[in-house]
Amino acid sequence: MSKKTISLSLLCLCLSFSLAMVPTPVAAATTPIPSPSPTATPAPTAAATPSASPAETTQNLKDRIERVVLEKKQAIRGAIDRMGAQKNGFIGEIQRISEETITVRTNKGIRILAITGPDVVILKNKQPIELSKVAVGDWVIAMGLLEGNDTFNLRRLIVSSETLRPRDYQMELGSIKTITTKNISFSSRLTPENTQDLKLVAATRFENSKGENITLKVIEADMEALVIYYTNDTDQKIISVIRILSALES
Repeated sequence: MSKKTISLSLLCLCLSFSLAMVPTPVAAATTPIPSPSPTATPAPTAAATPSASPAETTQNLKDRIERVVLEKKQAIRGAIDRMGAQKNGFIGEIQRISEETITVRTNKGIRILAITGPDVVILKNKQPIELSKVAVGDWVIAMGLLEGNDTFNLRRLIVSSETLRPRDYQMELGSIKTITTKNISFSSRLTPENTQDLKLVAATRFENSKGENITLKVIEADMEALVIYYTNDTDQKIISVIRILSALES
């Protein structure tokens, strides 16, 4: 190798070494620029409500208390009225009927009853009926509440085509003249010359001298008997009980 070639190789080596020692430029770091924040729109401020004055507050409280007290008074008064109402009733005969009232004759005088209330029930033979089925001359049992000032509020009206007047029972001792399934001709010891026609009905009770039940079949003419009877609206004498005093054939 010649000196010229060695010199050239050394020169290239030194040049390479010099290039390696030169620092490589570093790219500058980019700092991000923040985006601008949206500007908040201020909320509208509500108009201030003027507060009530102490006098107004006191008056409002007073009005409220008075209203509550009034309501309680009304409720208590209603409860007392209901407690004071007494059950009441009477018997009478219908004298007149209108669309809203009926007039009833009782043993204490005339009573006029309002019959249009929602709580009024009219019954006949234990079945509800309309007012159109009620007639003048019918008998009624009126039941309801007797309230302040003697006001009678009808609640139930029981209607009967037969009289409800208390029966006036008579009792007589005498003898049987004739007897059928429907009638007995009876002679009283007080007026033996007169005979009475007494009616037998389904409710008539037949008894022997001991008060035991017997049948009509064992009763005969000329037997001594005690009869209890009443007179109905058509002046018929209806036997309630007939007790045979004579000995009966066994």
